[in-house]
Amino acid sequence: MGFTAAQSLTRLRDEELRLHAAHRHHRVVLWFEHDSHDQLILARCLACFASGPRPARLELICADRHPSIERFIGLGQLGPQALASLWPTRAAVTEAQLDLGQAVWTALRRPDADDLQAIAASGTPALPLAAPALRRHLQELPDAVDGLSLTQRLILGILADAPTTVGRLFAPLQRLDPLPFLGDLGFLHVVEQMALTPVLRIAEGGEPFPRMVSITGIGRNVLAGKINFLSLRPPVRWVGGILVQ
Repeated sequence: MGFTAAQSLTRLRDEELRLHAAHRHHRVVLWFEHDSHDQLILARCLACFASGPRPARLELICADRHPSIERFIGLGQLGPQALASLWPTRAAVTEAQLDLGQAVWTALRRPDADDLQAIAASGTPALPLAAPALRRHLQELPDAVDGLSLTQRLILGILADAPTTVGRLFAPLQRLDPLPFLGDLGFLHVVEQMALTPVLRIAEGGEPFPRMVSITGIGRNVLAGKINFLSLRPPVRWVGGILVQ
């Protein structure tokens, strides 16, 4: 399931090559949604075009809602007709958007959050969907009291009510997250990394998603703020350019 590290690196390098070659097309339309995953990739694309050649026509479609969807999470919810209805909303990318993308991409790679917090606090008028996405991204940094990211805290909170399978944990997480950004494999990685600490347990099994997962007593104490999660030495992780260890 998923990609090996070598396969992922090859795929990322291929995507970078295609991004840097995009200016050879007469027209490029960027399609993105409003969550932090997409908005940070958008920043990467805009930074590339800001510092290098760009196509003759560079346009952007950026969606945070659709009338056919009660709670819009992403473009993947939309069928062909709904996607086609977004085409008339495209607009030419502005210099202000290119500058903002470059600023976000630079700040994202820094080893501290100061610049990214400042950009989020500005409201990002050039790209209004960027500010809330950046704030949600910053919530993946460890909390000063319990050491948990927002995603980790939501997972423990759901499990505090009752054990469930890994797969059935995903839907309530999507409902509770103020701005969902994880796909199922990204979510699975978070849960499995948490299970390498004593805050939760995953039952053994072949397929990953049908396995039962439950919170432990230590997990409840972390959730209550009695134990800092980082004191349990979880696996290191990166939040942009910030190493959490």
